[in-house]
Amino acid sequence: MTHPDWVLKHKTKGTEIRKLGKYYYLYKIRSEYDKEKKRAKKITEKFLGKITEEGLIKPKHQRTVESRKNISVKEFGASRFIANESKDIIQNLKEVFPDIWKEIFTFAAFRFFSSSPLKNVQNHYQSSYLSDIIPMQKYLPRHLATYFTR
Repeated sequence: MTHPDWVLKHKTKGTEIRKLGKYYYLYKIRSEYDKEKKRAKKITEKFLGKITEEGLIKPKHQRTVESRKNISVKEFGASRFIANESKDIIQNLKEVFPDIWKEIFTFAAFRFFSSSPLKNVQNHYQSSYLSDIIPMQKYLPRHLATYFTR
């Protein structure tokens, strides 16, 4: 049985194309030697997707898992409020401390939110919307300690 060219381009070593009805499907296969029959036996391992003229459509469960990889849950309300209400403070910090205004504001915000010590700033920052509003290169406690423990 011959398949169209747009189907055959998905065939690689260790895969098998099956036609069921009018659709084509791709499966991962392997062979294993059967001692009783004294020949190799084909074993279908998993379903790789449906082949269409546009390309390979992965299984639904795999598409669902891939779509959820970019989801992140962050605290939003308090961060958005403090950023909006502190625009004048941020502007003053930029003028007085142009190099470290982000660190000062972020540390002060987390101190205000949760009386957070310096060692917990990294955890709060990663799970906060402030990490999207004020991106920083270095927010490790060791880096911040050089500014705040003089």
